[in-house]
Amino acid sequence: MKRHLSVEVTESNRLRKNNLFFFLCLLIFPQFLFSQIERNAQKIFLNGFGRYIFIDNKINLYSLFSYDIDNDGIADVGGLDESGKNLYIYFGKGFNQFYEPLKYSFSLKYDGAVVRKLNLDKRTNLILYSKVDGIIKIYSFNRRNILPLITIKVDCCFNNIDLVNLDRSPELEIVLSGSNFKGIGIISFKGYNYSYKKIEDQPFKKLIPVNLNSDEKIDLVGFNPLSRELILLKNNSLYNYSKSVYKKFDESFDELLSGNFDDDYINDLVLISNETKSIYLLTGNGVGSFSSQIKVKLFSIFSSTINFDYNRDLIDDIIVYDRFDKKLYMKLFSKDYKSLISQPLMEINNFYSMTNYKTTTTKGIAVSSEQGLFLIVYSSLHFNQEKYSLAFSPADLITYRISDELYSRIIFIDRSQKRLNIILRNEFNAPQEILSIPLSYAYERIKILSSNGDEINLVCFKSLAYHFDYFQINLKNGKYFKENLSVDGLIEDIGSEVSTTQKFLLNVLVRVKSEIRTVLLKPFDLNKIVLNEKLISENVIDYSFDFQNRQLLFVNMNSNGEELKLISKKFNQSYKNYDITEIINIKNENYLSIKLFTCDVHSDLQLAFLNLVSLKENNLFVIPFNNPVKYHKLERVRIFDKNSCKCNYTHGTGSKTFSYYNNLSNALERIVFRFPNKPVNVVIKYLPGNTVYSIGYTFKRKQEIIYISNYSIISIEKVEE
Repeated sequence: MKRHLSVEVTESNRLRKNNLFFFLCLLIFPQFLFSQIERNAQKIFLNGFGRYIFIDNKINLYSLFSYDIDNDGIADVGGLDESGKNLYIYFGKGFNQFYEPLKYSFSLKYDGAVVRKLNLDKRTNLILYSKVDGIIKIYSFNRRNILPLITIKVDCCFNNIDLVNLDRSPELEIVLSGSNFKGIGIISFKGYNYSYKKIEDQPFKKLIPVNLNSDEKIDLVGFNPLSRELILLKNNSLYNYSKSVYKKFDESFDELLSGNFDDDYINDLVLISNETKSIYLLTGNGVGSFSSQIKVKLFSIFSSTINFDYNRDLIDDIIVYDRFDKKLYMKLFSKDYKSLISQPLMEINNFYSMTNYKTTTTKGIAVSSEQGLFLIVYSSLHFNQEKYSLAFSPADLITYRISDELYSRIIFIDRSQKRLNIILRNEFNAPQEILSIPLSYAYERIKILSSNGDEINLVCFKSLAYHFDYFQINLKNGKYFKENLSVDGLIEDIGSEVSTTQKFLLNVLVRVKSEIRTVLLKPFDLNKIVLNEKLISENVIDYSFDFQNRQLLFVNMNSNGEELKLISKKFNQSYKNYDITEIINIKNENYLSIKLFTCDVHSDLQLAFLNLVSLKENNLFVIPFNNPVKYHKLERVRIFDKNSCKCNYTHGTGSKTFSYYNNLSNALERIVFRFPNKPVNVVIKYLPGNTVYSIGYTFKRKQEIIYISNYSIISIEKVEE
């Protein structure tokens, strides 16, 4: 049954601001114009860093280490458990895979373990130590068996232990220090014999080996917590050092790191103070000291800090665990050294230990936490399934591919950081670069409204909020315009409006009491409100709006509640006139949930998807507009989240497919039309409790699904078509 009406709707009052007042504000406070200034997105070069590889969740390891223990050319991972009496080692199979752990038990309780080649023999050594007892026990590995070698008794109570080569002899030295350990303890070896000597007479809270000059000898830098002095110890010989005070500070330092942080191939120093929430960068001059000192303010507390060149840009990055907000970060200095660029890796409730992890093709970290033992690495190896840890709480992931790019870019919101992140992938399908843009709010939805090659227009918003962010972004150079906009009403959806004047307009659907209204906005314009019209005021159960065709589809009941009506309203450009069509009536079976979606599968096939749920049935009705009587019913489908429904283009065919998350099957499904035009629902991916995903195609016409899995991990998989 159809009936067509042409209705003249009275024009409602447009939302107006006091333009004169706003203009004066712009003259007096020019920062109001800031949103319209072209800015650069923060670029973070990852070069593949962030791959997540799970190892085990049965054993909690402390004092974690990674080393090729059995000399088979493959990295292994191990550590002590909480008792301090059991050592577990996961021997590597290669390709970042591991065997079941081997357990080694000891009679004494140890505080930590280090695995290195001391060069006492041709084997790898295990060094176990007890700080309070002052005991260091050295073992040798014979393949995967351990043999006791040397027991050393030293003074109480060291905190730090380093293995370095101080005198360029074949054997490494063990260097001990600590706040409650007066001086520096040096253990040197000659074959299986050792000598122990203490130098200096002051405590060092932190002591690190570093090459301060070009004599190829390893020097020492330490921080005295009593005098708060940074001490430089130039290495003249094994027990002979020239001491100098670099500077007396007003604060105490919790972490000292050495590495190349300013891209000049000379060792630098990083000092982290949680007392004053500050970080210092001391740039090395190559002649025994530091040429400059840069101080950056921190906004949180860092702990368990390590550094390495993880993303292969020849500059060291810093990995920190923040025990205050329980999150793992990668930090690197900005180009002007005035700030730290922060890349969140993942949220970890109970963090135990981490260490650097390196193979011939992989750089990264091994992490042990209550979630288990896992790797976050760089790898040039390509797998059919990719997992990347790049954010704490990503939301509403979408993809976009520039025509000449092999893989589509991944666009998502990190709610906890209030940032819009755009990931560029390399030829190995690994994250290469992130464009990171600040948001005004922790939004939950993203929509690309239009695109033109390298440039996209998109909005970030949250349903039932009254404000949103609008962006014009150039994906190639990272430049963008941003404006925060607000409307009088609660936002339900946002699209773009086709304009005859070639002016880009935003179309915002808002709920004002019982009304659904459309508000047309001109971004970056003083008079933003172009039109504010009522679309519908009757009590609709659910609706879907086609922005391109200005078509509103909605469901309501007849007067006696016995039938559901599916109705179409198609508006003209001014939204004052419309044609109304009753598409179909469906018997009301006391449905508890009614949700409506639309998708134009072909140019001549417009479909409505109506999910009707009762106590007895969960059905998805597929209703063609041109012949609604011949609808199809798919059973056992229940859709909770409307945002999980997507109308995706099928590559090379010009058609679309409708996909959704089915809460009954715990799977992403899509509708496929088979002969004779009967739709069936096909499982794409089983994802218990997850609905944040995107489906797209690579440049080589390979379909892929990108979704968010456990621990806020972004996963990429190929989809069988």
